[in-house]
Amino acid sequence: MIHRQAALLVDRFHWNSYYGWIDTKYDPVTVEDFPEDAVHSGDTIYSWIQGRGLEAVSGHCKWFEKSPLQADKLLAGRLKAIAAALNERLSAAKNRDNGRMFFFMSPQGEIFKGF
Repeated sequence: MIHRQAALLVDRFHWNSYYGWIDTKYDPVTVEDFPEDAVHSGDTIYSWIQGRGLEAVSGHCKWFEKSPLQADKLLAGRLKAIAAALNERLSAAKNRDNGRMFFFMSPQGEIFKGF
């Protein structure tokens, strides 16, 4: 199960590589996207989810790197690339706003103006 979810996270990140954020706006059981609204749209980034996602991606990367399976090592490499890109995005958003992070923000790291 963890392989499927990790692979899906990686695939969704790369399908929308212009987006640059972890996309968890889907039902993990059915793998269907949530209906798009202000809370579930790509225009709404939850900084704390992205930060926690970075932690999880980094931890899973270390776990998959230790596996003897080549497929796991490949997945670890893809996760490492996501961690680097996500770290860069979060750092840019934090630097943009003088060390602050907004709970809701735009993909550019600006305060959320939706609803």
